[in-house]
Amino acid sequence: MSPGPTHFRDEFWRNPPPLPRGVKLVQQEAVVVPRVGPRGASLYDLAEVQLPESRVPVLLGYRAPLFPADVLSQREKLSALREQLQRRDADPRSLPAFRLPMLVTDSASASVIDLCEREEVGLIDMRGTFFLRTGSTFIRVQGHRPLERTPREPLFHGKGCRLVRVLLQSSDRRWTIRALSEQTQTSLLLCARGHDETPQGRLRRRRPQRRLPASGSGVTASGMADERQADSLHPGRIQRSIHDPGVAQQGSCVADLPGHPLDLHTGERPTLR
Repeated sequence: MSPGPTHFRDEFWRNPPPLPRGVKLVQQEAVVVPRVGPRGASLYDLAEVQLPESRVPVLLGYRAPLFPADVLSQREKLSALREQLQRRDADPRSLPAFRLPMLVTDSASASVIDLCEREEVGLIDMRGTFFLRTGSTFIRVQGHRPLERTPREPLFHGKGCRLVRVLLQSSDRRWTIRALSEQTQTSLLLCARGHDETPQGRLRRRRPQRRLPASGSGVTASGMADERQADSLHPGRIQRSIHDPGVAQQGSCVADLPGHPLDLHTGERPTLR
């Protein structure tokens, strides 16, 4: 299975951060590890930190952003992978090379740097921060290069996205509820009895604070007839929710209202408290 795109890893090697004087990082081999989740694989790198008087083999793992709680779990993953690589590359005629686990991130906080130092995990960030301790070698440099982070905006998806996309693409069309429901694969739950009136095909609230008896249970529901978002607008889910035990059935499931203009639509399913 081929790994999906790894934007941060690619950006790190395409535009590497400034390293301390006399230090060079050389990429040697990419390691693909299958995993459960998006893209189905994680990418690591075998690399070598070249110093003026020595060379340190390292195993690079990528994590951006990196929080203190992530350091220990990432160290365990790198240690487990290191053991697998040692067994893979075992040569009875020589000792296996010990690779120091090293994390690569975008911007490491002071708490992350301190934790990496305590746990003996190497660290590099895109601002130029560099930490390495092994044998007689100890390097700790705080980077200060400006970093422009890509804002992590929440994705707009689901029923609302489908509705907005269709309406924007056909702004000159006057949609009916049936046509829009079919086009976006949604439906509507309308309280058509007891709380809503439809004069001239439009919906409006009526007696919103009326207390509702629970159907068939004899228990009084204290929920007000306020507007709320349904958990799902698919017809099957709405129909099942109406017949759930303990739910006051004061509305009906309406998949479409032919010919009615989409001026206002409300959804409500009163529940017991």
